[in-house]
Amino acid sequence: MTIFRRIAQIMADIILKEESYKIVGACMEVHKELGMGFKEAVYKDALELEFDAVKSRSDAKSHISYDIKEKSCPENILRTS
Repeated sequence: MTIFRRIAQIMADIILKEESYKIVGACMEVHKELGMGFKEAVYKDALELEFDAVKSRSDAKSHISYDIKEKSCPENILRTS
């Protein structure tokens, strides 16, 4: 199997594609801006800012819910802010 077919297979198996693309895109944007060589804390702070920017650009009406051990949980249960 070629690497491109394997990547295509992995992409087809992603459950939350749109959300995954946003996360990877935010990581790439931070890397593009900062490059390499900083400590982890710098990237963490920059990624938080980028996630806030992505969130403000995304539709405020979008909402994700999921089940954990047969109990429904809203998206914001994982948010710390």
